[in-house]
Amino acid sequence: MQDNPIRTHQRREFQKRMERLQSEFNALDKEDVRSLPEGIFVRDFLPLFSGESVENRETLLGYWYLIAGTPYHPVNLVDEAGRVVVQVPPLQDRNVLSAKPNSAKELSVVFEEAKQKSSLSPALGQQMIAAALNSQLQTKTTTTVNETWSKQWETVLSRYGKTLSKSAAGVNANQQPGESDFEIE
Repeated sequence: MQDNPIRTHQRREFQKRMERLQSEFNALDKEDVRSLPEGIFVRDFLPLFSGESVENRETLLGYWYLIAGTPYHPVNLVDEAGRVVVQVPPLQDRNVLSAKPNSAKELSVVFEEAKQKSSLSPALGQQMIAAALNSQLQTKTTTTVNETWSKQWETVLSRYGKTLSKSAAGVNANQQPGESDFEIE
């Protein structure tokens, strides 16, 4: 099926707007870096992030997210004089989901087909939607390691004579890429 010029133009405009919004959000993220005294980090968070201790993990992660603002923000560690000594990278990477369109069927088309099929069988319509969303998620996620953040973690840990333990692997070795530490009930 040939794509009409209007839809092509709309997609290009949408992609331009998405890229502009992404760059604006990135600029805001760089401006909004919160700080934490180095001593508090060493005492309370370093054992968790180095993998030495998982005691009170959920509580400490909750506090960390409050300090950082979100799991996607870094935190500057400051010495007693208020100077930034090192930056702790974000705990989660929001770029694991790609905003770029792929060759999969447009979701609007899938929803329309599912609506039509659900008149025959509601379960069939739900299955179509679930399969399409699963396909979109699988094609738009990445499991690559953010090398910049990996180096930042090495810098942070080495500053305090620590190394990342095998069990820590990003705080939780069993956590899947893009999985949140918060459960939605």
